[in-house]
Amino acid sequence: MERYRGFIADNARWDGFTFRDDDIVIATPAKCGTTWMQNIVGMLVLGRSDLGRPITEISPWLDMLTRPLDEVVALLDAQQHRRFIKTHTPFDGLPHDERVTYLTICRHPLQVAQSDADHGANANRDRIIPLRGEVAGFDDLADLVPPPERSDDPRTRMLQWIDDTTDYASPGGTASLRQLMHHAKSYWDARERPNVHVFHYSDLRRDLAGQMRRIAEVLGLAITTDFDDLVTAATFDRMKAAADRTAPDAELGTWKSNTDFFRSADDRTWDFLTPDDVEHFHTVLVEIAGPDLAAFMCNGGVHV
Repeated sequence: MERYRGFIADNARWDGFTFRDDDIVIATPAKCGTTWMQNIVGMLVLGRSDLGRPITEISPWLDMLTRPLDEVVALLDAQQHRRFIKTHTPFDGLPHDERVTYLTICRHPLQVAQSDADHGANANRDRIIPLRGEVAGFDDLADLVPPPERSDDPRTRMLQWIDDTTDYASPGGTASLRQLMHHAKSYWDARERPNVHVFHYSDLRRDLAGQMRRIAEVLGLAITTDFDDLVTAATFDRMKAAADRTAPDAELGTWKSNTDFFRSADDRTWDFLTPDDVEHFHTVLVEIAGPDLAAFMCNGGVHV
């Protein structure tokens, strides 16, 4: 496996992890709908709209360096239901097992960049940094690529994100356009495998019921008679209203506001960019991803 590690996560924690026959790995770049997919899968697997516990306790992020690995593995080992595990690691950084179903979500890159800026502003670093220190210490920081410095001006910040060529070999996938596309392409290139399935954030927004049926189909789950209730519970407003359970690590206090984790599900606009800026973005995107993946990232609409 390729090594991906950063301040908040390290994919080496997958080494030696024992899969079960029907495990599900939800493996998205950050800010592409990970939490949405976790809650949807949880409702479909458990057959109820109220999962009963915080999503992080049911579907932990295995790579995350804010909980001891033995604690996370013990939690998963104790689960009697079908397990669904979160990660932000590219496909080449995960163990591959034909018994496991891998789900990822793509999203328009400019929306990802804006959502990531909101994410950073809402993160409670006074809580996250001590948790990381307790679990992994800080001796490795000199070996890590530092996070990028970005302008406060939205246009300048976005152009920096588009043009950044730094090799961020860390889980997450949102430090730059190139890092995001490296992650997305790793699953796009594996999509012919029968157990790898690529979804799109905009498709979930346009047709939540249809996409939930597709998720159930690829997981081999039956649609229950209360399916409409599950769809309603998976809407943005309902998830935001239950943010203390649905937001990741809500119980650890890692957000300034659990509710603000769900800032907005609407498609973002980027009217602060000039037409030449947008053309430049599309040129760079196609150079990195190729025309087919570039079109899918921006539009969705293709079942893969």
